[in-house]
Amino acid sequence: MTDQFPSLLQQARTRIGMDERAAARIFGLSLCEYADLEAYPDEWFSVLPTQVIRCVVSCFGIDWRSCRTWNAGKVHVGPEPLNSFLVKIREAHALTREQFADRGSGDCDP
Repeated sequence: MTDQFPSLLQQARTRIGMDERAAARIFGLSLCEYADLEAYPDEWFSVLPTQVIRCVVSCFGIDWRSCRTWNAGKVHVGPEPLNSFLVKIREAHALTREQFADRGSGDCDP
């Protein structure tokens, strides 16, 4: 389920002893943006740019494929690379590349 990602992210971050501020800085996010990533299940596939998610997954060694069912079964994780999978997510939500690339409001200060 998509709701697994925030807890996987938080566990991975705390496992290496990193605080949220340091993680936000590494990925070029404001503290609010990073906190949202750990708080909201859809944040990572509907708000942040793909390149940020690729960095997060790689840095923390998160097995994103372990989150099997997406949007009530519309999209299933396959053997494809993460960027191809995220394209499937974008298409399932009928979003353009621009809409998907960054749906954040930008209302938080860095």
